[in-house]
Amino acid sequence: MPRACPSTRRPALLALAALLALAGPRVQGGGIEEHRIREPVFQGETIVYEAGRRHERSVVLVHGLGGNGAQSWRGLMGRLAKDFHVLSFDLPGFGRATRANTLYSPERYVDFIKYVVEQYIRSRPFILAGHSMGGAIALRYAATYPRDLRRLIVVDAAGVLHRAAYSRFLGRLGIRRISEYYPDRDLLLGKLASRLMLKAQTLEKFEDLFLQTAALRQKFLDADPAKIAGYAMVMDDFSRLLPRVQTPTLLVWGERDEIAPLRTGQMLASVLSPSRLMVMPDVGHAPMLDVPERFNRLMREQTGLSDAAFRRALAQNPYPLPLRRDFPATRQGRCRDARDKVFTGNFDQIHLENCKQVHIRNARARLVTARDSQVEITNTHILGGEYGLRLRDSAVTLTGGRVEAGIAVEISGGQLDAAGTRVIGREAAVRYVVPRLINRAAERGPPLLPLVFSVVYMQSPYRAGYVHGVETLFPDRSL
Repeated sequence: MPRACPSTRRPALLALAALLALAGPRVQGGGIEEHRIREPVFQGETIVYEAGRRHERSVVLVHGLGGNGAQSWRGLMGRLAKDFHVLSFDLPGFGRATRANTLYSPERYVDFIKYVVEQYIRSRPFILAGHSMGGAIALRYAATYPRDLRRLIVVDAAGVLHRAAYSRFLGRLGIRRISEYYPDRDLLLGKLASRLMLKAQTLEKFEDLFLQTAALRQKFLDADPAKIAGYAMVMDDFSRLLPRVQTPTLLVWGERDEIAPLRTGQMLASVLSPSRLMVMPDVGHAPMLDVPERFNRLMREQTGLSDAAFRRALAQNPYPLPLRRDFPATRQGRCRDARDKVFTGNFDQIHLENCKQVHIRNARARLVTARDSQVEITNTHILGGEYGLRLRDSAVTLTGGRVEAGIAVEISGGQLDAAGTRVIGREAAVRYVVPRLINRAAERGPPLLPLVFSVVYMQSPYRAGYVHGVETLFPDRSL
């Protein structure tokens, strides 16, 4: 079903809202007021939490998956209310809001937030902060209503990587390990990955029907709002959203986040501009609950900066490696029959053969080759001549950075999972080449090669633009 333009829908929403009675505020501890409202987007009731109404500047907080809803922000609200008008709410389907078998999608949540903001925020632009699913919703809001925001703070956002990449991450991690660390909160996302990510891949052609039909939501998602919201979140295509986000953005990430991996923050920092990635050491997915004092202090410091000071901080501490085409490159990096090697700095070439758990970080190179190896390449520029990255029967994860050459990536077997990378090839961005020996011996033909891309910018004679999905290559086919 096509979605109505927000500008045409808003008058109808506001007209309906005028007919809906608002409950009087109830004061919580710490000067936080509660407002029970009837909202027109999901047509249910929810609670809006408000503090510091005397201040002109506003901060809006969006929570993530979890039964407690906006209660996760309660400690922070009291801190920020000393200087700001602070607003949070139970997203429909969570906390004390109405629960129903309806489509809890990021797109509709943006409409809901827009409605609440227009009712309660006196002056704009304001600061928007979101955690986990709320971080993904905040990114969508910034892409949809850029003039509403003065800055964006995204905390451990979930659902931004393509579902196939996220499924691989959770497969490596193991759902049992997640349940050990997060028995009471955000476990749902791990369960979704184990049970629903595979469904998402097999039912991709029917995803609209799968989410928008009440009977199928009942059958596959138990009509559970949290499962519906989580599924809709991971099905969202961020390749169409992130290039439109122009709001200065601070990305806050727990170093040990095992729900939304740090790789997501690294990818976002590579794509969003201006942005900055702040990593909290030894912290998991919910810093406001795990280390509340540290997190609340950080948030108060960052929201307290003037807009100019905030932008200066982003410019002085950028995450992406600066692009340099004339870097000195004389070193040779080599790994053979080893594991846990780390390469950083400038190289002419890096060669890997039968190496496991190799990390190439914050590096520059003219050529990288990998044979029978496992390697993670993060925030790295490979600026080659004829070739940039040559892979043979290797599992490679690319996050951020740039690969640029005549043939940027040549791959012959193995796996490639790229996120937030710029892949630029004068002849081809990615080329799948099958060795002659395999080609002759294959009676049924060479195997197909699935590649996973999460918000990857690709430029070649074959295509130009962002790619977000699983691309299946045939032998000697190029992207």
